Amino acid sequence: MFPKKSQTDINKNDFLHNLDEAREARRREKQVQQAAIIIQKTVRGYLVRKKYRDYRKNELKQIFLGFTDPNPQKYPSLQLASTMFPHLQHFLLYYNRMKIKDNSTDLQQLLLGVLNYISTSLIVDDIKYSHLAAFFNKEVNAQWMKLNQDFMIVMLKVLETTEPTTNDDIKLIINSLNYLYLITDCQSWKALQKNMNELLLKTMLALNRSYLIHLGQHNLLKILKTSMIRCMHRRLESSVIHNIATLAFKLLLNSDFNRTHLILFSQTILVIPTFITMCHESSHKLFQMVCQKDLFNHLICMYSIKESFASLSENIDIIELCYMLGNIVALASIDLSQLEAMKQPFIHCLFNILDVCRQRQTTDEQSGKQTKVTSVWHPIIGHVRGKTSGFTVSNQEIVQRVIIQYKFLWSKLFVNMLFESIPTTSLGNQSSSTAKKETNIIRAKFEKLFHSKTTTDKLTSDELTQSICRITTFYQKLIQILTELRLQILCALSLQDSLISSLWQFLNNIGSTCGLKELLKIYEMNKENYHPIFDLLQLFCNLCSYLATVLDEEEMYKEQKYLTLESWSQFSLFLNQFVYRLIRIEFERTITTSVKLKLENNQLYKTLHQLLILLHERNSRKSFTPDSHWLIR
Repeated sequence: MFPKKSQTDINKNDFLHNLDEAREARRREKQVQQAAIIIQKTVRGYLVRKKYRDYRKNELKQIFLGFTDPNPQKYPSLQLASTMFPHLQHFLLYYNRMKIKDNSTDLQQLLLGVLNYISTSLIVDDIKYSHLAAFFNKEVNAQWMKLNQDFMIVMLKVLETTEPTTNDDIKLIINSLNYLYLITDCQSWKALQKNMNELLLKTMLALNRSYLIHLGQHNLLKILKTSMIRCMHRRLESSVIHNIATLAFKLLLNSDFNRTHLILFSQTILVIPTFITMCHESSHKLFQMVCQKDLFNHLICMYSIKESFASLSENIDIIELCYMLGNIVALASIDLSQLEAMKQPFIHCLFNILDVCRQRQTTDEQSGKQTKVTSVWHPIIGHVRGKTSGFTVSNQEIVQRVIIQYKFLWSKLFVNMLFESIPTTSLGNQSSSTAKKETNIIRAKFEKLFHSKTTTDKLTSDELTQSICRITTFYQKLIQILTELRLQILCALSLQDSLISSLWQFLNNIGSTCGLKELLKIYEMNKENYHPIFDLLQLFCNLCSYLATVLDEEEMYKEQKYLTLESWSQFSLFLNQFVYRLIRIEFERTITTSVKLKLENNQLYKTLHQLLILLHERNSRKSFTPDSHWLIR
């Protein structure tokens, strides 16, 4: 049907097919040749670069590894700075490249050697061998500035990421801090001291300021805090405190106590446990300088404003707040004359810190109950639920030093200072000695209240009464927050002259049965169950609980220390009646929740009920009350 293809057509098709195959073969051969060229180029480039890197690596090792010797006296002789500067540039490029690929021990050792070289050359006497020489060379001045800035960023990264687990890590951290300290301290540059003039000094100080600004922009304070806490875990704080404090205080001074820097300083450095105490004990020069420039006043003025402190403390957890409180108290106790001048703002500051701590405690407890979050025990504030920073220093020595900071708050000196701040005149002899005034200051402040009958209106509106209640509120909050120091606080307060007897006389002066009727009326009027007078009552109950626990029979029954047996009997009668009526009031108020649950969350009820049970048990062992004393009438 179809005509057959001729032989000529077949030969033509084969010929064309062969041509296509030949063309494809030539194309593939060309691709292979090109691929071979690319492979050869890549391999040769890699080998050349590797050879160059190895050459640079060996060169850098030969130059800088000698500076890793533990004994600085065995360091190799310094070469001319003009020779060393290109090597530093090569090292920075090499380090940044290798850091991404492999952060090996060899790389750390090389970095340590470079750090030691720069630190050594900064304090050398001859400018020719000093790292500073390139600064005075117009051709490389800009490169030198850029090199130092880049190197400082590297050091910050090292401090931020390095855990002090090995000796090499510890050396790297210490030397990194030493480098940052030296590069920002022109007073340490010995090569310039011989020919230092006013213009040169201004130039060097401006250079230091620019470096501090550069460091501050890259989270210097936050990194210093992290590094310090890590070192404290390893008990290395004495090795790094000088350099960390110097950098932190320099940044503050450089900013002229700018509010932004003060906030950053508060959120980072002041939450380091016992930081202020360590600076004070080491007689740190810059610390003394910032104290003279009113660091305390600047901080207190900021903390004493409730809204300001609430905003500042948003990102600070409760453990860090407690460390901050310790540092603020330590700062206040250094200069008592300054504290005397800033007494009222300081008291406001303490209240603001305690209020935020208490708020965090309450929030954490509620969220912990709802979500069943595992609590963490802290040796100062007890069990902590919720999210914390993780920087809970477990070093017992540090914890004890924090407690020593706190002790100023319940010392005789500070308690008297609080009562002296109450705006009334003492009724005692004005010509009496200072020692006598201090001994009787608490009694003197209460005496004015004892001359007239205390009414319900007076309890809620009298300025003197409110001032005294404010002091008791402070110590009650302190007991609630520093739960593990409760006994220490109560012991110290019980030893204060006339405090317990004055509180007891104050309660008796309210009305019959320790003002039972008046206090119940105030309780019924305040649906939120809070009034300053109840803080006074709770503090007195806490003190009585402590006394009822520690006093033996001879001290309580024979010597009748602190309170007479009649006073114990009278107060136990008040407690029995008040607790009973408090339960009835809550029963009448409660509609939705159970009375038991509400009473469990009522701090006033828990404090009074605890003391009531304690006194009842004590009375059961040896009675100090008349018959039918415990019956409700």
